[in-house]
Amino acid sequence: MKTLTFIPRRPTPERLKAAVEETKRKAAQRQFLKSVKYCQRCGREVYPDSEGRYPFFEIVDKKWEITLLVCEECYKKEK
Repeated sequence: MKTLTFIPRRPTPERLKAAVEETKRKAAQRQFLKSVKYCQRCGREVYPDSEGRYPFFEIVDKKWEITLLVCEECYKKEK
C-alpha cells in the first residue's frame, strides 16, 4: 500500500515561470479593458489602438453648441 503525504511542495520552475507569465498577461488584458472610453453621442465603447490613441472625432452639437468626442460611425452620420 502506498502512503500518501500531504506535504505542500513548491511548483517546478517551469510551472512557476508559466504562472508568472500568465499573471502578467491577465494584468495587461485587465488594464486594456479598463482603458475603455465611450462615445459621447451613442455611448459605444472605444478602445485605444496599438499606439495608445483613441479613434475619436470632434463634432459640434447643433442643439447645445458644445464639442463632443464621437466614434467613427457617429461622425459619418453627422457628415
